[in-house]
Amino acid sequence: MKSLSKMSAKEFLRSFSQGKSIHSVLVSEPIIFKAKPPKYSSRIIQNSRIVDIRNCIFENEVLIENTVFNTFIKFDSVKFMKEFS
Repeated sequence: MKSLSKMSAKEFLRSFSQGKSIHSVLVSEPIIFKAKPPKYSSRIIQNSRIVDIRNCIFENEVLIENTVFNTFIKFDSVKFMKEFS
């Protein structure tokens, strides 16, 4: 795996909500998807994008709560160092 660039939780969520693929990043802050549906799903469907999260390391918690994605999200060789729920 090539070197990872650091990304804040805010940057990650912004990229995700815009339907951008996220590759080779390290996120050390907790990421909490707490939006009411369909905040993320509507943006991704509009852009006709599949969110591809690849070669990333999440050093803190990732929590998905009250959120519906309604499209494809791919994880490939992603490491969650703490809780994913």
